[in-house]
Amino acid sequence: MDDDLQNLPALRAIDKDNLDNSPPSSAPEGIFHAAMENYTHMENTATPPKLRGPHAILDDQEPNYGVIQEPKLSNNSDPSQDAPKESPFASTQKFAETIMNAQLGYKEAQFALGDIYKNGEGVHQDDQAAMCWYQKATDQGLTASQYKIGLMCEKGQGVIQDFDIAMHWYLKAAKDGDLAAQVKVGNMYRGGHGVAKDFSAAMDWYLKAANQGHAFAQYYVGDMYHHGQGVPQDYTMAMECFHKADDQDDSDAQCSIGDIYQCGQGIPQNYSQAIKWYLKAAKQENARAQTNVGHWYHLGQGVPLNLSKAMA
Repeated sequence: MDDDLQNLPALRAIDKDNLDNSPPSSAPEGIFHAAMENYTHMENTATPPKLRGPHAILDDQEPNYGVIQEPKLSNNSDPSQDAPKESPFASTQKFAETIMNAQLGYKEAQFALGDIYKNGEGVHQDDQAAMCWYQKATDQGLTASQYKIGLMCEKGQGVIQDFDIAMHWYLKAAKDGDLAAQVKVGNMYRGGHGVAKDFSAAMDWYLKAANQGHAFAQYYVGDMYHHGQGVPQDYTMAMECFHKADDQDDSDAQCSIGDIYQCGQGIPQNYSQAIKWYLKAAKQENARAQTNVGHWYHLGQGVPLNLSKAMA
């Protein structure tokens, strides 16, 4: 994202008549645009009803654009021992340029500003403002923002939760090649959210992303084989897919490998191997794996009986 911003032109006026102002192409988009009209004040930072996030910078106020703290690492190391990561928007001047370029109509800056609001990067977190800027980038055909809008519609962040509209945006992004959106379309078909439940369609979308190396998609393909959803049940294929996802440290896949060893599905039952895989996933804070590890320590299966570890 930082590189994209560096490639933006210097601040200058542009011909806004050349921007894509075509009407919404479908009913879901029409509903969405109508809803977002409630937030058109975001365009005019000079006279907003109240200061929201980075708009404060245009009123001679100084929000905190400091460092973003590193999250707690999965190996339990202390993040305070690592060098802090600077926000790409730590520079007040650069931050102001992002705002101005977004207002001038540059879609990369609009998307970046949406992320700033969504993540609360040095500003007050604001889902409605994030949605507004994502929509502006989407109106100019930015695929990544289509996915973000779908995600927020699915979760009800900044707008009323609506699976139909979420599916609409996921599909647009998925058809444009966004791997995360392809996985989401698969999830929507699998769960019957915003569309009729269809395991075969879900599998097709998972495979699109899995064949391009997406770890979550590889896990989901394995899970479909594991449960026989959309394809005949096949533990060998499930294990193969889980191992591909494990190569990218997917903890759900690691936990599922443990399940297969525990139950002896397609391979001899092996408690020692099961606990090995559960422990690997548990170290990444996978909740299901942590529960399984505690249960096994409580029973003394695959590991020596250890009630203190079972309760940990």
